Amino acid sequence: MAALAGAVIEVVHRGGWPPLVGGIALGFASVSIAFLGFKTMRLILQKQLHRSLFANS
Repeated sequence: MAALAGAVIEVVHRGGWPPLVGGIALGFASVSIAFLGFKTMRLILQKQLHRSLFANS
């Protein structure tokens, strides 16, 4: 998501697209990453993640 947002921002910068397009891409990526982070933290705290994810710990 972050790489896609970065690519869109680069296209906005070099291609003359409206800055709003870059802002929307950045906002969508930020919200998506934050949602997945919070969901992961909730699962860790509830101990509902599969044990194999922590096999090396």
